[in-house]
Amino acid sequence: MSALLLLAACTAVCKGPGCEADWPASRLAVFRGNTLIEGQLDPATEATLFTGSDDAGSSWSVAGLPEQMLIAQPDADAVVLVDDLDEGGDIAPVASWISDGTRFGAAMAVDRSNRDESFNLWVGGPDWGLGTGAVWLFGDAHLDGLREDASNADLRIAGSSAADQFGTNIVLCGDLTGDDLPEVAVTAPWLEETVSDCSDLEQQPTFGLERICSLAGSVFLLHSELLQNASTGDDPWDLGTVYLGSTEGDGAGHAVVCDRDLTGDGIPDLVIGAPWYDNAAGRVYIIEGGNLGEGGSLDEATERRIDPPNKGENWLGMSLTTLSLFGDNAFDLAIGAPGFGGGKGRVLLYRGASLINSNSPDPYRQIRADETREEVDHMGRWLATGSVYAGNLSDLVVGAPDYRGGTSNPFDTGHAWVWRGDDSSDWEEIVHVADATAEIVGTEPFQRVGRRPAIHDVDGDGLDDILLVTRSESNE
Repeated sequence: MSALLLLAACTAVCKGPGCEADWPASRLAVFRGNTLIEGQLDPATEATLFTGSDDAGSSWSVAGLPEQMLIAQPDADAVVLVDDLDEGGDIAPVASWISDGTRFGAAMAVDRSNRDESFNLWVGGPDWGLGTGAVWLFGDAHLDGLREDASNADLRIAGSSAADQFGTNIVLCGDLTGDDLPEVAVTAPWLEETVSDCSDLEQQPTFGLERICSLAGSVFLLHSELLQNASTGDDPWDLGTVYLGSTEGDGAGHAVVCDRDLTGDGIPDLVIGAPWYDNAAGRVYIIEGGNLGEGGSLDEATERRIDPPNKGENWLGMSLTTLSLFGDNAFDLAIGAPGFGGGKGRVLLYRGASLINSNSPDPYRQIRADETREEVDHMGRWLATGSVYAGNLSDLVVGAPDYRGGTSNPFDTGHAWVWRGDDSSDWEEIVHVADATAEIVGTEPFQRVGRRPAIHDVDGDGLDDILLVTRSESNE
């Protein structure tokens, strides 16, 4: 009897896709750019680790500042500032911004155009107002010891209708309008359906809430000159240009980049990914900075678009980043297609120069997943670029948080690959993950290495660092 009771009291390690809740906290692994980053790397042993409480949740994202980090914690409705970066350990915030019940911190962008030690902080809370969603702007957000409620923000911009989820993504752009100030792109993926038949060309979305396709996705490009005089309560439709997915379920705005010039005219361009366009083949749209048009349906707003070279489920545009691999005036574009090959994934690289004269260019390089694996890895689900190796060209990080490792409990251990840009002249037309300069390997279930990678110089040594947020078991 006692033996039976003892067996009933035993608890085993939870294994399988339903066990993710047993990893409720986060860790942040910082791989220093001043160290040699090569070979296989374990984030638990070869990076500076910062740990969070269970209450801070498992959905962090991070942005770097000189000798500081901002960590968004949407499960706790908070963004925190950390400046003790030497030893790692428990997160010790010196400032925080909060808004209860809004998933505050689901998106975050940092504007340092003040050209002083302060920064402007944009934060998204897509659950605000019964899912209407909102973004907040905190100006001069740099005070030590600050705990600022969102009700004291300098500006709040809310979505237009219930369940928009406005503020799901926020991306700081370059100067797309010529006033020397950055624009801000905000997505509202659930913008309400008001079209009876999205296949009817006469009902295709134009510009206005009266004709929107369900789950088509939307990107609100907020113009800096209009934001200068904006006030809380202003309608986001009146603050810039709005771009809408063209067909039901496109997911336009799942990924957005708008910080670099791709077409060689000296003005940054806006790139929008719609990964579920055309039965999940995916499509990427390029809108020239300085020629933003009137917005509306993306298929009408621009002729510059990229479709996958192979039909079928590619999820092209689920991730995007700009990079320089040739050192010329036009930046290049990396596009993640994690649905390619039954979910193995790939990354397509496009020359910026090819985007100038072609409406549907071909990639000049492909990065392919390990085709000998049977697992669905979704390689290319996340991308990041920077200067980790002190070279002249951009280095690239490719994440696959769904990767199943070789442990006894392999679910979503995750994986990331790092390529040194200065070696790119030696790449073949098809590059494989085995050719990566370094691999960052998940070793614990649901660690999800490769989710939301970021590259910033957080220790102020002039070299970028790789910042990877991973899930962890309880830290309580």
